[in-house]
Amino acid sequence: MSWLDTADGRYLVRRDDGWLVLTPTDAPRLTSAVEQVVAVASRN
Repeated sequence: MSWLDTADGRYLVRRDDGWLVLTPTDAPRLTSAVEQVVAVASRN
């Protein structure tokens, strides 16, 4: 997971089942995505 900041806005970048997915995002959604990654990593 990563994000891109552009002149048009911020985008969340992630891989999903072999696909590269880019979605518009804002601070709350980005925070939620990072929390999900941390939760999954802490289970392993």
